[in-house]
Amino acid sequence: MQATRWRSAATSLCAPAHALLALALLGAAAWSFAQPAAAAAHGAPPAVHLVLNIPAYRLDVVRDGAIVATYGVAVGMRKYPTPTGDFHVTRIIWNPWWYPPDREWAAGERVTPPGPGNPMGRVKLLMRGPYYLHGSPFESSIGTAASHGCLRMRNRDAIALARLLQQSTAAPITEADVDVLTTRSRRTREVTLPQPVPLHIAYQVVEVRRDSLLVHRDVYRRGTSATRRRAVDVLARAGVDAGRVNGAILDSLLRAGRALHASIALDELLGADTASGDPPGSVPE
Repeated sequence: MQATRWRSAATSLCAPAHALLALALLGAAAWSFAQPAAAAAHGAPPAVHLVLNIPAYRLDVVRDGAIVATYGVAVGMRKYPTPTGDFHVTRIIWNPWWYPPDREWAAGERVTPPGPGNPMGRVKLLMRGPYYLHGSPFESSIGTAASHGCLRMRNRDAIALARLLQQSTAAPITEADVDVLTTRSRRTREVTLPQPVPLHIAYQVVEVRRDSLLVHRDVYRRGTSATRRRAVDVLARAGVDAGRVNGAILDSLLRAGRALHASIALDELLGADTASGDPPGSVPE
């Protein structure tokens, strides 16, 4: 009998406003990578771009094809899903005000000035329309689907990301200015990035990342649960010979991924399928 070799991990994610704090649940965090589908629409693309995988609750910063930073995020609830597609981060607002949107879930909420209780946290990054990447006072919910569509981050991570994007695009603000803004939490300042930073938001329940196969729960119940065929296709695109995949271990990993995030090293996934009785190289449909 083969020992169970897949690994899982759980963390937590943040809710958008005061009334949603009770929605903070333990969730799972995993690490993945997806290629962006489009370059910047305005002139030459900047040196960095962002890639987010919703089921993985993870945001990657990519420079010259290499991941240079990774952050956990909160995504939208099933009722308020985070949109997928290609976006651009165009502006950064330090110590923002929060203005309740004209939505039923925000009824009764009040305008909130910068400060510890602001739902936008210490900084927000504008990506399109009503959606933002932003910090949050509800950091315990990072790793779950708890927002109304925006992408929430730990305050320290949102600050680090904003600094990185400002530096990468030569934004008209100094590090000394940022130091003041992070110290004086009630002082608001808006920074327009000289170059929009591409952001690709994907929905991948199966992915290869850093020599491992990762499986994530279908958080929005889109019928895209991890299947053997989908996993084999992903492995093939990563250059893995499907004929060497151990079917029994793969099936065990896929079952685990229906409820939480699970992963296995690729070299552990290859070999004879002794648990199922299939010969090496047999991966049934």
